[in-house]
Amino acid sequence: MFLFLGLGNLGSEYEGTRHNFGRYIVERLARDQKGLEHKKIKSADYFYNNDYALGWPLTYMNVSGIATKKLLELLKLKADHLIVLHDDLDLPLGKIKFSFGRSSGGHKGVQSIIDCLETKDFLRIRLGIGRSTNQDEKDYVLEKFNMNENENTAVEKVYSQVVEAMTFLLQNGSDKTMSQYN
Repeated sequence: MFLFLGLGNLGSEYEGTRHNFGRYIVERLARDQKGLEHKKIKSADYFYNNDYALGWPLTYMNVSGIATKKLLELLKLKADHLIVLHDDLDLPLGKIKFSFGRSSGGHKGVQSIIDCLETKDFLRIRLGIGRSTNQDEKDYVLEKFNMNENENTAVEKVYSQVVEAMTFLLQNGSDKTMSQYN
């Protein structure tokens, strides 16, 4: 079993923001998948079957590690069965990239997970959001997607890529998936 965990901030004011891109993708996967059981714990919400779980912390981004650790313990999974989906400023909008065993790259949600699990040996799907040339990074990531034609197309492309990669991962494992999608 794998846990696909989407990072984002708690609260309606953060819905639709670039920083919540990981959470948006995983919540949408949970809505679109059939036959999943639903459970909620104090710090996380998740859907699951025998092969995978789709979850997201019910905390703020900077303390995502606490909920992640609790979910892994509850599902009896080790960190190498964790796939974290999160926004990434260093990739253009519409691109995804897999990483394993790397530093947080300054992403505070990922750093919280590394700190709580005491390892960086988990898979990440980095979801490109690009950089703003005229805005502070913090303001940019907390801004809602414009969802103009270009952004909507890019978000839909990312969602399709994640669905395809998730299916491939479940059938072929993480090493082949990283080779296929990087």
